[in-house]
Amino acid sequence: KQWYQRRVRGITRFRKAIELLIDKDSLQEDLDNIADWSIRNNMQLHGEKFEVMNYKLNSTKGMRSLPFTKQFYLYTAPSGDIIDPVEFVKDLGVLLASDASWSL
Repeated sequence: KQWYQRRVRGITRFRKAIELLIDKDSLQEDLDNIADWSIRNNMQLHGEKFEVMNYKLNSTKGMRSLPFTKQFYLYTAPSGDIIDPVEFVKDLGVLLASDASWSL
């Protein structure tokens, strides 16, 4: 599965569907590849600004079988720091919530 990227005003967002545990590992690999790319291109990533938000769009059989414990949805920034999950993310003036709701 490929990830989706969107860049607006210097902020880049990545999105990837996680349906199985292997998808979680694939997303971490994608983050690592982005970090490697930034080093090769002399770009600095600000690991302290990394955010991850987990939410369900639908309830597939694979998704229902995932054990949603902290160890299964933690990702690491290029610095090695854990990217802590957040409940809310503000994107272009819209507040998105981990329950898939939003508000202005």
